[in-house]
Amino acid sequence: MLRAPRLEVQGAYLPALTDPADPTYDATTRAQARVALVVSPTDMLRARAIERVAASECTRDALVEQIDRTLAVGMQVGEADAARAELAYFEQHRGDLEQLVQDATTRFEHQLATALELDEVRERHAEIQLRIAERRRSLAALEALEDRAGALPDVTALLRAYRGAAVDVERRSGELRRISAWHVELHGGVAAATRMEWFGLIEVGYSLGGPWQRASAARAVAAKAREVVEDPRDAAVRLEHVRRAMQRSLSELRGELALLDDMLARLDADRARLDNAGELADTGRQLRARYTLQRISFGARRAAVVALIEARGRLTGDPL
Repeated sequence: MLRAPRLEVQGAYLPALTDPADPTYDATTRAQARVALVVSPTDMLRARAIERVAASECTRDALVEQIDRTLAVGMQVGEADAARAELAYFEQHRGDLEQLVQDATTRFEHQLATALELDEVRERHAEIQLRIAERRRSLAALEALEDRAGALPDVTALLRAYRGAAVDVERRSGELRRISAWHVELHGGVAAATRMEWFGLIEVGYSLGGPWQRASAARAVAAKAREVVEDPRDAAVRLEHVRRAMQRSLSELRGELALLDDMLARLDADRARLDNAGELADTGRQLRARYTLQRISFGARRAAVVALIEARGRLTGDPL
């Protein structure tokens, strides 16, 4: 509407005027009816400035929505991926687990293994089964949270985009206020009393507060730039806390991954020595079963850690 011309209808009562050049002019007729078309260049500029403010606000609000979705997940980012990776690893080695229990049971029935050995294998197998059941239960809740959050963006890029958009809204608003200090209108139409005449009118105005508005707008932009990095209530500041926590967790997870790789390498070396010993004695068979169970447990944990690192690395822009 600000861009469109405005139609005005006026009734005017004017002071008596004389026109020496026009002897027919009726100086006693003071009432007039006016119809005018009004065009305001400043309104057109305001319309454009308002559109820019609205576009900046839409961009900022869309980024806030992404921030809120990320904050809703929080430090559970990647947990669903980790649970799926761990369950997939256990599924791949389910046959090995069942075979270990079957071998121990058969050897016990043939009096080639002690009850203690069988009990140890069954206990470790049960622990793994309980772990699988627990991960399946937690995965259902994690996937529900994951579905609500949707695909999460790179947090570092999101923070940069949001802060820029928030400051841009303040800058655009300042531009709108600066334009609002001016008032320019062009009126053209007809006025009728005893006769009809065309008339034209130009109105130009400027707010005396305009010179101080520019400095106020600059201060508002600077204040907004500080707010998005300092105010704990701001979405960007809260997301920054999550990002830093994720970066710390990445460092810890990478340390855990190195430890798991070292433990798995030792288990593989120990199993290789047993395999190279030829025919295994009862003690060797018991050790091999123990190493295999430990390797499956540590391997599943490694799969979960790798999935966590990859998911959180994607979110923080710090991939594996």
